Amino acid sequence: MLQIRVHHEDIDLQRILWRKDQKHPLKDYRLTTVTYGTTCAPYLALRVLRQLAEDDRSCFSLGAKIIESYSYVDDIVAGADTVQQVKKARQELSNILSSGGFPLSKWAANCSDIHPTGDTNPRRFQEVEGVSTLELTWSPVDDAFSLNVTLLPSHTSITKRSVLSEVSRLFYPLGWIAPVVIIGKIMIQDLWIAGINWDQTLPPELSEKWVQFRTTLPELETLKISRWVSVCDSNTATIKLISFCDASKQAYAAAVYLRATGSNRSVYSNLLVAKTKVTPVKTQSIPRLELCGAVLLTRLIKTVCTKLNLLLASIFAWTDLQVVLAWIRAMPPNGLPFVVNCVAEIQTTLSATHWGYLRTNENPADLATRGISPRKLIGAKLWWQGPAWLRDSESSWPSALSESQVVEEVGISTTTVLHATVEPELYGLLSKYSSLSKLIQILALWFRYLYNLRHKDNRHRGFLSAAERLQALKFTVKLSQRAAFGDDIADISKGRKLRRNSPLTSFNQFLDEDGLLRVGGRPTRHSFL
Repeated sequence: MLQIRVHHEDIDLQRILWRKDQKHPLKDYRLTTVTYGTTCAPYLALRVLRQLAEDDRSCFSLGAKIIESYSYVDDIVAGADTVQQVKKARQELSNILSSGGFPLSKWAANCSDIHPTGDTNPRRFQEVEGVSTLELTWSPVDDAFSLNVTLLPSHTSITKRSVLSEVSRLFYPLGWIAPVVIIGKIMIQDLWIAGINWDQTLPPELSEKWVQFRTTLPELETLKISRWVSVCDSNTATIKLISFCDASKQAYAAAVYLRATGSNRSVYSNLLVAKTKVTPVKTQSIPRLELCGAVLLTRLIKTVCTKLNLLLASIFAWTDLQVVLAWIRAMPPNGLPFVVNCVAEIQTTLSATHWGYLRTNENPADLATRGISPRKLIGAKLWWQGPAWLRDSESSWPSALSESQVVEEVGISTTTVLHATVEPELYGLLSKYSSLSKLIQILALWFRYLYNLRHKDNRHRGFLSAAERLQALKFTVKLSQRAAFGDDIADISKGRKLRRNSPLTSFNQFLDEDGLLRVGGRPTRHSFL
C-alpha cells in the first residue's frame, strides 16, 4: 500500500504528530501514501489494481482479466489449460503490476516448467508445502486442497457463546464440508430453541453432544480435495452442470456438480459448490422445506453460471420429492402464495424441462441435510462425485416421471376462490420499493414532471422542496390506505355505515381535507384542543 500515493488534496487528512523521544519537540508529518489499517485502505488497494488492469487492457488482455476476476485481497489465484497459456499470463501479470510499482514477489505452481528462467530471487516459486487463501490450503506438489481446523482451547464450561465461536470458525465458502458443518448449525439452533443464555453452561445432554462433535473435527485435516475438476481443455470438453437439492426437518441443502466428457469419451464428475440452511424454527411441512431447497439450488446455479467461465452444454436439477416436481411443472404455478412465489422464482431461472426425479439414496444433498461425521465424509463417494449413474451415459439416468405419476403423488385437492378487484397500476409502487424515502423522491419527481407539463412558463427546477416531498408523502399514504381499506373509505366518503366486520368500526374515523383516512378520540373533545 505504500506504493499508492494519496491525492494531494487529501494528504492533510493524514497528518500525524511524531517525535523521536521526549527530549525532541513534536513534529507535524503528512502521510502521502495509503495508510495500512485505515477503513478505506482495502478498497483503495483493490481499486488501484483494477485501474492498472483497465489501463493496460489493450496490451495485456489476459493479465487484465485475471486481475479483475481472480484477485482476492493481496492474492491472485488463477490457472490455464496449457503451460504456454500460464506462461503468457505470468508475463502479462508481471508487466501490468510492475508498471504500478507492485512487483510480484512470491509464486506457487504445480508445474516446474512455469518457473521463469534466470530468476535468482529465492522467494519466487519456492517449494512450499501449502499456499493458503480463502480458508483453504493448496499444495502445489499434490495439486490438492486441504483444510486447517483451528479449535479454541478447551473450556471448563461449555456455553452457547463458545459453541457459536467454534462453529463460526468452520467457514469454507464453497461448502465442501457442508455435511459436517450442518451438524454444528443445527446444534446452535437447538440452543436457541432451548432458551439457553449466552454464558449459561449447557445441560449435560447438549454438552456431551457438542463434545462428541468437537472431538471429530480435527479429522477434517486429513481430507484432500483435488483441485483439478477433470476439464483438460474447456474448449473441447462437453461440460454439464448437475445439481441436487433435498430437505429434512432440520435443514435443507443444495449441491452442484460439474460433469465433463473428454475427447476420448471419458466422463468425470466432481463437486463444485454446496450450500445448506437450517429450517425455520416454526414447523414447516416437508414439501415446503423441499421447495425451499429447490429455491436455494436455483440461486446457487445462477451464481455458478455467472462466475464459472465455461461454456455449458446443459444444466440438470434433481429432487427426490415428486410433489415439488409437480409444483415446478405447474404453468402457471397455483396454490398458496408461498408456493406460488417460490415456484415463480424457480421457473424464472430454470424451466421445468431442466428438472428430474431421483431416489433419496442417490441424492448427495441428502447427506448435507442430515449431517455425517468427518470420517464418513472423507470416504463418501456420493458426496464428492455424485451418484454412480452420473458417470454413465445419459440413457441410463433416472427417467423423467410422467405427468400422471406426478399428479397422483401430489394427492392434494384444492379449491380456488377468485375475487376480482380493480387495482390501479400505481398500487404496484408500494411493493416495488422497500425504501419509503426513495419512493417519496420518485413520486415527487413525477408530480414535478406533471406540473411542468402544465406550467411551461413557470417550471420547478433544482432540489425537491419540502412541499413537493409532503405532497408525495400524502399521496403514498393515500395509496396505502386505499389498498388496505378501499371499501371502508368509499363508505365513509358517501356517508354510509361501515360493514360489521370492518376493522375500523371501533374508531371514530373520518376523511380530512386531503382525503386521508384519520381516526379521532376523546382528546379531540378536550376544551384546549
